[in-house]
Amino acid sequence: MNLQMRYVLRDTNSKLALMDLREHMSVPDWIFTHAALFKSISIEPDGYPSIADANYDNVTYRWIQAFHRTYVDLREFMAIDLEDNSE
Repeated sequence: MNLQMRYVLRDTNSKLALMDLREHMSVPDWIFTHAALFKSISIEPDGYPSIADANYDNVTYRWIQAFHRTYVDLREFMAIDLEDNSE
């Protein structure tokens, strides 16, 4: 599979993952289920926050960006919620 097709596939999988969240999955289950997709579309430079690998050959894959942003936000929300509940 060529590199461009990998981005198209990841973009499609990102869209489907976001639809899962909207339609029927709990947040913790969604984070667990889509952890591998998150890892596959993330760039994590040492000492810096994760960023979405959503650009290839002058094309921006918006679903990858949206999935990455949502995943990071929900993961942070879950961490804060767990901290609040442990106090």
